[in-house]
Amino acid sequence: MSATLKFGLGQWATKKGSTLAYNSENGNYKPLPFNFERASGATRVNKNGLIEVVSNNKPRIDFKDSADGSLLLEPSRTNYILKSDDVLSTYQSQNGDVSDASESINGFNNSIQIEYSTIGSLVYKRDFDPVIGTTYTISCFVQMNDNSTPIHSADSNSGDFCLINNNSFASASDIKTERLGSTNIYRVSSTRTATDTNNRFGIVKYPTQSSKGFKVTGMQLEAGSYATSYIPTQGSIGTRVAESCTQTPPSGIIGQTEGTIFVETSKWVESNNGRFFSISDGTTSNYIVIIQNTTFSNYAVYIVLGGVTQAIYTSTVTIADNSKIAVGYKANDVVIYVNGVQVHTDTSVTIPACNKVYVSSRENGTATFQSANGVRQALLYNTRLSNAQLQALTKI
Repeated sequence: MSATLKFGLGQWATKKGSTLAYNSENGNYKPLPFNFERASGATRVNKNGLIEVVSNNKPRIDFKDSADGSLLLEPSRTNYILKSDDVLSTYQSQNGDVSDASESINGFNNSIQIEYSTIGSLVYKRDFDPVIGTTYTISCFVQMNDNSTPIHSADSNSGDFCLINNNSFASASDIKTERLGSTNIYRVSSTRTATDTNNRFGIVKYPTQSSKGFKVTGMQLEAGSYATSYIPTQGSIGTRVAESCTQTPPSGIIGQTEGTIFVETSKWVESNNGRFFSISDGTTSNYIVIIQNTTFSNYAVYIVLGGVTQAIYTSTVTIADNSKIAVGYKANDVVIYVNGVQVHTDTSVTIPACNKVYVSSRENGTATFQSANGVRQALLYNTRLSNAQLQALTKI
């Protein structure tokens, strides 16, 4: 059960414009580089759990959610906060016990310190005009004085603080708290669709909340339904452009009309037909793809030949935080396994001939559909593995 293409598995090699997969059949290692593009700098969480800037066209291996790392691929986003780690100089409204921190959160140049106050402690931004009907996410990095996990609340009577988005609290379901590796630094975010043009965005600690103090930095305000990786700004808005990761492998790597594709990934927070892993002939007419289904948090598999869908399977189960999905395929013999369980078979399928590989990209490479948490590993076999092998490959 030797994969003809191995990508990730905790073994990453990157350079500008490329990230490496390999073929290790018969102990003979052969590099299979993917072309990588991103026409801007970007950030990642490194092995120490700290934010690190990566130059343009350099792939990002992110360690926020996994000690083995994952390839981070994201859409274009803009941070509308003008000075992301020096917010006191650009935020127009401050109150209560708020000051520049004597020592910044590790990995940042500046932080603000917020303490309990009987009148409330707040920092608001007022120079961004939201568009009604547009969804915005505000986020920041927090370290509590006592190094506890911050409790980011949806109301003023509980938790340690609230984020204000379009002058309102986000609902509890749109609040997220993520720890950076094994550090005591957390990223908190809130998402809300703008209902008016009120330009009040920021962080507030109410006198009815806990007495705990904390540091804040890395403020980010972006249009979108989740917080993407940190976009530093230093006096003007900053934009990170979209990324792509594609490969045309040499002969023998893809088995043309027979093979197996496998991916290990997490659920994405934005489900817009997000591609996990696909193979194609470079067009949107002939391909096999594993995706996160539109408007749902489940996955789907499509096999398309000549623009005609040959097979489709949509799960009824929500994607787990760590999922292993494999599709074995050949003429009239398709089987899908997820986390060690067979979930679908199809005995009436014509398979398209494929010669290109895409990670988190559309089947013709013209658009990208990115992962919030990254692809941990992807494998390609030029034969249809047996059911027993598929079960073993996907077992958690």
